[in-house]
Amino acid sequence: MDLSIKYHLGKYQKAMFLWMMLMPLYAHALRDSAFRSQIAYPGYFISVGFTDRLNKPSTDPVRISYFNEGRVDRDTFSFYDPLKSNRNLVNFTLSGGLSNRYVGVKLDLGFVPFANRNSHQNIAAFALLPIHKNIILSPFVGLSRLRKQKKIGELTGKDQTIYFQDQLFDEINIRVQQISSTYHYGLGVYFQVEENVSLYLACQYHQPLSSRYRLKVTGFKDESSESVFESIVSADAVKRYADGDPEVKFRSMKNQNLQALYRPDKLAFLIQVVFTLESGTSNGYSPKKFMGTQ
Repeated sequence: MDLSIKYHLGKYQKAMFLWMMLMPLYAHALRDSAFRSQIAYPGYFISVGFTDRLNKPSTDPVRISYFNEGRVDRDTFSFYDPLKSNRNLVNFTLSGGLSNRYVGVKLDLGFVPFANRNSHQNIAAFALLPIHKNIILSPFVGLSRLRKQKKIGELTGKDQTIYFQDQLFDEINIRVQQISSTYHYGLGVYFQVEENVSLYLACQYHQPLSSRYRLKVTGFKDESSESVFESIVSADAVKRYADGDPEVKFRSMKNQNLQALYRPDKLAFLIQVVFTLESGTSNGYSPKKFMGTQ
């Protein structure tokens, strides 16, 4: 008897949960075209804001070995680093997209200004479900790419010089990168603030697809390596070594292969200000004007 009660209770809870999930769609279906025509849909838009991809800092040290491509000898350098990082991966985000009264697509570009640390790119399709003349629910689904980077060392040789790619440099910098690909889905909300300005809030859930890591080795022939734009402007040579290349080894302290260097969490949060370039609102014809009345 008790098992039967629990079984029916479980079915009831599932039915209620499903009904709650379908309520926005049901409310959307009840809205007539006159109501929808008055909604300020994003249309063509750009938006700026911040996103925070939660992160689980690494606790187990790793051993990274790099075999330098010297002119004479293949010098071996080992780096021991727990690769700890903050629990937050906050990026400035610039987005652009387009939509009609029902669906749309957007592209997000995230980065840390003036720092070559982490970045992300998202592309997503979304739906628009108005629940108020100034509030629009927006479920979405898409693909994401997150790159997390950290500098782990600098190398110099005799007389403060070192060979890299058969050239002589004053210094080479070593950075470790992890690139994580995921698909994501979630729910966003547009709050209209002014005629062409909205506040957008969203929560994303990421499901991992693949994760790969590599070393980025950058050579410098002067002391410009401390520049803010060192990896963009002043680098004299750059080469990336993927895991599996003979020049690089990523291992645990027990000399085992690594599953990942960083552990980005599955949740991310986004807040943006949306600027409408061309509204998606369509008011149709005016009956008064059509009839010639005042």
